[in-house]
Amino acid sequence: MSKGNYNFGNRTQQEKTGYALSRRIYTFSENNPGLVKPKHFAVYFWIVELTNRLRWKEIIGVPTMEAMKNVGIKDRRVYRQVIIDLERWGFIKVITKSINQSRACQIQLLLKEDYDHKWNTEQIENNNKQRNTEQYFNSEELCGTSSVSY
Repeated sequence: MSKGNYNFGNRTQQEKTGYALSRRIYTFSENNPGLVKPKHFAVYFWIVELTNRLRWKEIIGVPTMEAMKNVGIKDRRVYRQVIIDLERWGFIKVITKSINQSRACQIQLLLKEDYDHKWNTEQIENNNKQRNTEQYFNSEELCGTSSVSY
C-alpha cells in the first residue's frame, strides 16, 4: 500500500477527505441561503475533526459537553437543535442518543454523494415548522442534553 492510500472498505479515499466533506456543507449553504448558520458549521467541522482523529471510524461517540466547549456553544438547547438540523439535512445520523451526561451520543458522519444540494421552499418551510414542534423540543435525551445540572 502506498503512502497516503488507505483502505476504507466500501468507501473511497476521496469521499473521506476534509475537503470533500467541507465542500458538501458549503455547497448546501450556498444553495440554501440563510438556512445554515455558523453554529452548524462549527459543530459539523468538530464532528469531522473527531472522526478524523479516530481514524474514520464508522460510528463515533461525541460527548456533549466536550463538543459544546470546543465549538463555543453555551446552551444545550442550541447544541441539541444544531444536531437535529444536521441530521435532518443529511450530514449526520444519530445512532444512539445519550441517556445522561456520562454517556456520549453515537453519531455517524454521512458521506453519501447523492444528497439533495438544494432544498425547495416547501422543505424549508416544513423544516421551520418541525423545529417548533414539541417532538423536537421535548427530546431532551438527545446527545445528553437533558435538564441535568452540570
